[in-house]
Amino acid sequence: MIIKTLSYLLKQRFAKDFFTYTFFSILQKVIPFLLLPFFSRYFSHEQIGYFLIYQTILTVAMPIMTICVDTGIGISFYHLDIHNFSKYLTNNLIFAGFMSIFTLLIALILNTWLSKILAFPAFWLIMGLVTIFPLFTFNLRQTLFRYQNKPFSYGFLALGCALLNNGLGFFFLYVTELTWEAFVLGYLIGYVVTAIFCLALIYKDKLFTFCYSKRMIWDAIKLGIPVGLHSIGGWLSGSLNRILLNTLIGTAATANFGIGASFGMIMTVLQSSVNLAYTPFLFEKLKNYDDSTQRILVKTTLLLYLFIVGMGLIISITGFLGVSFIFGKTYLSTKQFIVPLVFASTIGGFYKIHVNYLFYGRKTWVITQITLLCGLMNIGLLYAMIKYWGILGAAYASVIIELVIYFLIMYKAHKLYPLNILYYVKEISKNYKNHFFKKNKCSQ
Repeated sequence: MIIKTLSYLLKQRFAKDFFTYTFFSILQKVIPFLLLPFFSRYFSHEQIGYFLIYQTILTVAMPIMTICVDTGIGISFYHLDIHNFSKYLTNNLIFAGFMSIFTLLIALILNTWLSKILAFPAFWLIMGLVTIFPLFTFNLRQTLFRYQNKPFSYGFLALGCALLNNGLGFFFLYVTELTWEAFVLGYLIGYVVTAIFCLALIYKDKLFTFCYSKRMIWDAIKLGIPVGLHSIGGWLSGSLNRILLNTLIGTAATANFGIGASFGMIMTVLQSSVNLAYTPFLFEKLKNYDDSTQRILVKTTLLLYLFIVGMGLIISITGFLGVSFIFGKTYLSTKQFIVPLVFASTIGGFYKIHVNYLFYGRKTWVITQITLLCGLMNIGLLYAMIKYWGILGAAYASVIIELVIYFLIMYKAHKLYPLNILYYVKEISKNYKNHFFKKNKCSQ
């Protein structure tokens, strides 16, 4: 039964898209991953820590500065004709630009205070925030490529942007006296150039139609706010650990944690690739949700679980045994929290399989409530575990909070679209036994 399901999936667009997205995602993400061994030998622990905090700041600033209006743009792609969609996109792209400028001005006013809270240089904090709108434009163009079923265009854009950003980072590292700041500057210029190119592509696709619509902007805000809060909740659950480590222990501890977490990042890349390809396949199936559809989705879910667990084991073993070889003996101590961090990322992969059901059912507020609640819980949990167990405590706090989020999301998704996994597992097991006994009888 599993073999038949696998054969069925390989004939679907899902399989082609999965391999394409995985290939380009690995190429895109492998560049910064390959930079980490260079950073670990060229930069101090503190300098690496600052760069990792910069990446964390980008993660949390994006939903605040843009209100995630790209969510509404993506959903409207399936519900509006091309003319109305272009109006929707144009209105909300401009709105996101204005929101980015407005929040940047507030950040300039509060710059000194924010710098102290984050323990991060004030000037480079602003440079990071300036990067947000170009990054938003780049992400939006990628989303459109995905919904237009253009995985190769998606991949080449992602790869080109990664090469440009990091190439500029090395250039500034070479011609200036900057260290980690060279890559912040490189990313800023790289995303600005890429954003201009993305806007040109959107214009070429005739998706710019300016006709002010308060209704379309408000619709995107209503859809974006819960997703933005969900992103902030996700940040509290997944990235707050770096800020608290930096505040409670120091920048060097953040660097050690970031090196260990880089193996979890590999796991995240793989499961995100699965999700990019699986989501359109799932949404297509959910249009007609019946017993036969449920059967296919259960078997697909089991296969995805097996794939994610298998990759998690491989990455955990590789990281545990090879961290000193990859990053240098200075980071040998990080091996103790590589396994829990990869395990936390593996659970995140399970979560992504089930959360798509809630997105399709437009239950974004349910997702938001869960992630925000767990994110707030994580503040106290992280503080206590870092105080008592240091960096290792932060790693196991990630495991605990990911498990809580996963079980809550799976429960809510099951209520909306029931997946009787245990029933089908028994059925598959029964069919396998019958097939096995028949084969034995025939051989006798």
